[in-house]
Amino acid sequence: MIFIKPENLQSAAKHDTKLQALNERIMSAYYELDDVKSELDSHLHNIEYDEGRLNEINYRLNSIKQMKKKYGDTIEDILVHYKEVTTKLDVYDNKEEHIRKLNKEKQALIDSLTVKANKLHAFRISIAKNLESNIIKALKELCMPNAVFTFVVNQTKDLNENGFSKVHILFNANKGEEPKPLSKIASGGELSRVLLSIKIANNLKEKGKTIIFDEVDEGIGGEVGVHIGIKLSELGSQTQVIAISHLPQVAAKANQHFFIEKFIEDERTVSTVTMLSESERESEIARMIYGNEKSNTTLKQAREMMGK
Repeated sequence: MIFIKPENLQSAAKHDTKLQALNERIMSAYYELDDVKSELDSHLHNIEYDEGRLNEINYRLNSIKQMKKKYGDTIEDILVHYKEVTTKLDVYDNKEEHIRKLNKEKQALIDSLTVKANKLHAFRISIAKNLESNIIKALKELCMPNAVFTFVVNQTKDLNENGFSKVHILFNANKGEEPKPLSKIASGGELSRVLLSIKIANNLKEKGKTIIFDEVDEGIGGEVGVHIGIKLSELGSQTQVIAISHLPQVAAKANQHFFIEKFIEDERTVSTVTMLSESERESEIARMIYGNEKSNTTLKQAREMMGK
């Protein structure tokens, strides 16, 4: 490697035009570097080293690191926690003011709910009257011509999510007798017919539902069972009805039958549900009429019942 002093290059450049161009480039770079050096000196001269401030920053960064471990992985999580804590402190420090504010909001809600509860109570009274007449009509069609059925809608002081209405049902199936609470006066058979009547009345204008009756014919037989079967069939024309029954007069009115059987298998109780064919339906209705000893007579009766 050959080293050339600047002054030697300048002297040589006087005799060689190519060296003259190189000399100019070197001098230009020299002056640029010298200018950069001056700016660096000036900048370094203005920088202040504050050890106390540096320690303060390091302490702050370490604090943030510790807070991330306790309250979240990001600064945003820490700020959310900070807001929650300051809110709780504010509530504690100004609890009397917050109590007054909450009581005011509570009263506003109570006033609003009271207005809505009054409207709901009036609506219930109106609906109850219309529903009563439809239920009584259904009860008469279920062989209870003298039935009295009344909704008693009282207003209480207990306001809750359902308003402040308390509804009682008064009932009596015997002519000339005063209606009494349904739960205390109705027999099992009467309760079954009342339930069916309520369902019929409540679903006159509502379609698309599935209604399940679990032994609605309990305590009923004979002609009343026929009427219950007819009403279930009528109700089934408006909505889907599933009825569990042991009464042939009721079962015969269905358009589809499933046989439910329970037995023991591997020390466990198992239930099966089997859809019956047309002949199996007749056979099952016959069995319900006269037990397992089916005969041509009972099969004929079953066909007649299903055909009516």
